[in-house]
Amino acid sequence: MKSGTADVVEQLRDNAERLNALADRLRAIRAEERSPDGAVTVTVDGNGEMVDLRLSTAIMRLSPKEFERTLVTTAEHAARRAFAEHGGLIAEFGGGEPTSMAPVADRAEHEQERGWL
Repeated sequence: MKSGTADVVEQLRDNAERLNALADRLRAIRAEERSPDGAVTVTVDGNGEMVDLRLSTAIMRLSPKEFERTLVTTAEHAARRAFAEHGGLIAEFGGGEPTSMAPVADRAEHEQERGWL
């Protein structure tokens, strides 16, 4: 009985270490996206929250509406990439493939063709 308990305790410790490592990797996620014209560069974390925003002088050529659209679209693309990485880490942890990430991959491929990625 003691060896069974020791095995369970060891497995719990291993699982806790794996969870801590996963949490560290999730916290470290950063995805950066630059608009096609280079006016806006956005960096987000694994939750899609903006952690950095860089604007080039190219924004001076944009109207307020164009700037807004460029900023939002660029941030959305960065968040999408971060979520894909987040999902991949979760799937890796669980030993499987992220089935829900297929549409993200398809959309990323489409956007790469458009010059966004």
